[in-house]
Amino acid sequence: MAEDTKIKLVNLFITFVISKKAKNVMQPKPRKVRKIDFYELWDLIEENPDADQAELARHFGCTKISISRMINKYDIPYQSKEHKRNAHKIDIDVLKKLTQDNPDMPIKTIAKQFKCTTTAIYMALKKQNILHRPKSRSWKIDIEKLKQLIKERPNDTLEELAKSLGCTRTGVSWTIERYNIPYKSKHGRKRSRDE
Repeated sequence: MAEDTKIKLVNLFITFVISKKAKNVMQPKPRKVRKIDFYELWDLIEENPDADQAELARHFGCTKISISRMINKYDIPYQSKEHKRNAHKIDIDVLKKLTQDNPDMPIKTIAKQFKCTTTAIYMALKKQNILHRPKSRSWKIDIEKLKQLIKERPNDTLEELAKSLGCTRTGVSWTIERYNIPYKSKHGRKRSRDE
């Protein structure tokens, strides 16, 4: 009888613990929300114009999103700070001259010259309305020559056609697709020894 009572007590205790845990899981803990004082934020931005939103958030003990929302909600004059790795200024006059003198220069090369990211260059070009569209790698595939090769050698793979034209497999594939050139794909065709 004493053992039955012990088992019942253990089962009752387990049920109690499980129900307590279930209640804790279902009810989230209340968050401590610190109200951001509008005037304090305004003063802090005026006193520290170089402070970014992360620093302001640390000061108030909140998230960057909360700071951003307050700035937008109350139209607080705040100049958004660029990411620190892009914080240096890109000389716009030099950028304009560089893009005019070298219209085919890739953005990556321009970014290396300014020692910044390609995104920073794209943003500067967009902000200043500078049109710079370097030509992508052109395959310069002669379409008529490609059509003739396919007619003459219908069993050639894309790689073999590319080798004959002096370009890449992707270039041949893209050209065939773009100009609707009739071609039946040969995946990994093995040549016989007689060929």
